[in-house]
Amino acid sequence: MQVITAVRSEWIFPFTGLQPAQFRTLVRLVAERGGEGIVDGRPGRQWALDLADRVLLVAPYWRTNLTMRQIGPHFGVSHSAAHRIIDALAPLLALGPVRKRPVEQIAIVDGTLVPTRDHRLAARSKNYRYSTNLQVAIDASTRLVIAVGDPQPGNRNDTIVYRSSAIDQKSTLDCSRSPPASASPASELRRGATIAAVQIEITRHDSTRPAAEKPFMAAVGFNAAWWNIGLVKGPIAWCSARDPRAGEIARAQIKIRSFTGEAYPSRHIPRNGATEIDFLEVRVDLRGGGRAIGRSFLAMIKEEFPGPYVALSLDESSDGFWRRLGWVEHDHPEAAEYRARGGGVPAVLFETP
Repeated sequence: MQVITAVRSEWIFPFTGLQPAQFRTLVRLVAERGGEGIVDGRPGRQWALDLADRVLLVAPYWRTNLTMRQIGPHFGVSHSAAHRIIDALAPLLALGPVRKRPVEQIAIVDGTLVPTRDHRLAARSKNYRYSTNLQVAIDASTRLVIAVGDPQPGNRNDTIVYRSSAIDQKSTLDCSRSPPASASPASELRRGATIAAVQIEITRHDSTRPAAEKPFMAAVGFNAAWWNIGLVKGPIAWCSARDPRAGEIARAQIKIRSFTGEAYPSRHIPRNGATEIDFLEVRVDLRGGGRAIGRSFLAMIKEEFPGPYVALSLDESSDGFWRRLGWVEHDHPEAAEYRARGGGVPAVLFETP
């Protein structure tokens, strides 16, 4: 037997917080968004409750701690029917995006680790599970969500995720004004603008921990085979250069205290090893053009890690970069064979003079 119904207006305010006239407006809005249809859109069994009652059922589920098994009997339906109603109407009751946010608005940002099976995105975090770090911004006054950041690997610090997930931009965005069509995020860098404002983010993995996945998300413009495949043992560090206008512009993988070089007869291995640059890549749309992004990124890396430095070159285009820097070149005895096979093992090693 149904106990609660929208036909009796005295039930509306306690469960929705709306006056009856406001509730009727909400029901009309849900109807315009397709609320009258069956959940799967195909002919079949109709809803046991009319639309007004279904909207009223969703409200206490969101406003109270009642479970679907508790809510269903109050409306004369099973808990599975209550689940279908909530599943169908919840997206239709969602608020539309805010068009313009006040300048004085205060936002609260917090994040949580969400267990994620997709290991291309997730990383082993402090809870020892593969997770993604998801941050949400809400209005401090209304407690309404105003922005959700892009998911980031779970082993990244909250302050880094705040910048890399773009929630810092989304939570302050003025949606009433759109930028000119020609002003793409990386347009200034493509025209050769300075990268003085670039920040470098470093994720370290020491030798006492098990092999880890690389903390990079799959992204257009970077070689996925370098950054998103395989486990790596420490001590190692991953560096990401980010520009506030264009996002991530370069990446590097650094091996700390490396003794690589036995296969290169012309190289003398330092007693305390060297900082080895396994991979260094500039985003494909920002290469060349006199921007010197690769050189600037390398200078940042050298500020963070002690010398001497060695770099492993995986292809001929990389060879040219290190040669232009004046680094000493050491050929692998089987260089030609490796290059004929398409790489796989670094054929050329470069060392700071």
